[in-house]
Amino acid sequence: SFDAEMQAAGEVTWGGSLSWDSKSMRFKDGKLIVTDGPFAETKEVVGGVVIIEAPDFDAAVKLASLHPAARMGEELGWGIELRPMDYCPAIREAEAACIS
Repeated sequence: SFDAEMQAAGEVTWGGSLSWDSKSMRFKDGKLIVTDGPFAETKEVVGGVVIIEAPDFDAAVKLASLHPAARMGEELGWGIELRPMDYCPAIREAEAACIS
């Protein structure tokens, strides 16, 4: 139901390459913790990818904190990493061609 709600609101979009700039978030003791990341010393892996459209990191954090995996991560010790997508004119042109 989360995916359907995000798609209906126009906040789920397409995929592309990821920027090196990122933030990691997780819940601990019921509180949202946001840090800069990723860091080379971590041993985390990507379990899945959701592409959302948000005007800035604050809005992205708010949307990502609603994802069911964010709360499950508190119990299981995992977090969510947020990265902006790099701008690629060719991808934007292809996307526009698919829509029209």
